[in-house]
Amino acid sequence: MKLTVPFDPAPDADGYYYFAQKTAGNAWQAGNVQAMAPVVVDWVDIGDAMESSPVKLGRFVRLELALYDQLDAPMRAYTMTQLSEQTGPNEVQGVRAKQSSVNITENSGDIDALTGTTYQSSFATVYAPMMELTIQKFTTLTPSDDQLTGLRWDGDNQVWVGDGIGSEDVAASTQFGSELNVGGKVINGVSDKPFRYTDAGLYRVTFSLPDNIPVSFTAGTQIGDYNEESRAFDPVTEGRQTIVVADGELGVGNADTHNGLLYVDMLVPSEVGGEGEDQIAQIFYPASSTL
Repeated sequence: MKLTVPFDPAPDADGYYYFAQKTAGNAWQAGNVQAMAPVVVDWVDIGDAMESSPVKLGRFVRLELALYDQLDAPMRAYTMTQLSEQTGPNEVQGVRAKQSSVNITENSGDIDALTGTTYQSSFATVYAPMMELTIQKFTTLTPSDDQLTGLRWDGDNQVWVGDGIGSEDVAASTQFGSELNVGGKVINGVSDKPFRYTDAGLYRVTFSLPDNIPVSFTAGTQIGDYNEESRAFDPVTEGRQTIVVADGELGVGNADTHNGLLYVDMLVPSEVGGEGEDQIAQIFYPASSTL
């Protein structure tokens, strides 16, 4: 770790100096390993644009998620702080230290003795470059395990097939893949060509792990909770559905055609402002049932 160019020459009220990323003279590396065995995803963190924000017709939307492995042995992580007022492409983050200059080799235990600079994390983001994104419109909903009667996953073409769902993948024009976000986490998302819904209706957004890759979802894979207190939009109340399908389930002809799927069902309102998505709740949750 090398921290020699403070973002501000003066420390903050707590005595910390901050060091910006992408700055010559500043470098650090969080703990990481090359997995030698297949990795089972324990947790999935879905991006706010899908999990806790209203959908708006015609507006670009960030479709992303992060996969997490819960570690038996914690690894070193760095406390990241946003240093710029801007967000998005111009956002700047960095690490902090009580010293105005630090130069320690990464394999030295002295790094972990720096107060507030590092911490031991029990979770590691998982790099899954072969994950695919599929977005399909559907019409027919009936009570069933997969929400659509007879729906199955065609792993060869990366689409759901069955009555009530269109075969067109409207996400085909996007560029989806793994990347490091500004905070240093590995995420899977749409970057260079953001996606936008141009037609109102019901959509299934699917993130799939192809068969025979060393990363998988199981019946134990869980969705990370969103912060209810800080969200003005509750995806469950609005009727948005998020489901994890374990490795091998719901394949065409009961074939094992994937290593796991995660899909989000949502309604894109006809109003440009995004009002009215809660209409989908009446479909997913009939009046006789409760949320």
